Amino acid sequence: MSLASITFLGKSVHTWLPATEIVSRVVVFLHGSGDTGRGVADWVRSLVGREEVGTNTAVIFPSAKVRPYSLAGGEMSSVWHDREELSMVGKEDMEGIKTMGQHVEKLLSDIELCGVARSSVALGGFSQGGHLALHVVFGQGVEVGAAFSISSFLSEKSAVFDNREMAKIDCPPLFMSCGGLDQMVPPRWVELTKDRLENSGVKITFSIRPGVGHELDRQQLQQLFGWV
Repeated sequence: MSLASITFLGKSVHTWLPATEIVSRVVVFLHGSGDTGRGVADWVRSLVGREEVGTNTAVIFPSAKVRPYSLAGGEMSSVWHDREELSMVGKEDMEGIKTMGQHVEKLLSDIELCGVARSSVALGGFSQGGHLALHVVFGQGVEVGAAFSISSFLSEKSAVFDNREMAKIDCPPLFMSCGGLDQMVPPRWVELTKDRLENSGVKITFSIRPGVGHELDRQQLQQLFGWV
């Protein structure tokens, strides 16, 4: 198996491979709701050059399956799990999150089979992709070297905060960032999530990008790839 031939949910995965044949680090980037792996890859490419990602770094952009999405009135959408409302008190789709977490675990195991250790893998994403990453890493305890979330939050009663093991283990570091003008995921929601994760022992690098809404930002991505 090679990173170029890796699959997710039975489908090929859009992957950036370094010019050299040596891969020392892998970034798994999960897209936001309604997007695809290729879609977010094109978005990232429009903001940062390949050389800014890292000389020996591969970036993998898996795609979620298309399923009914309650937040879109039940219409079919490419989402990691269902969501009935976007708020700090919204109920979590724990069955969907658990199932998708198992698929992500399988992907990480396949990356290991390609010769990249879990400690050299960063898992994260934008919006709902970042939300899933927070659950997978800090809620389900899936092993990675680092995690990141951009414009993502956890609800007040998130199952992640019920994970009592988080304070007992050496959690991976977390990169969090959001837009200061984000009206879909207000910065305060992200800050509240950051504070609670920090109180559980997670070491977090955090930033709020002034003048940025619910979107990716060039400087934000430069900081992310420099951080991983």
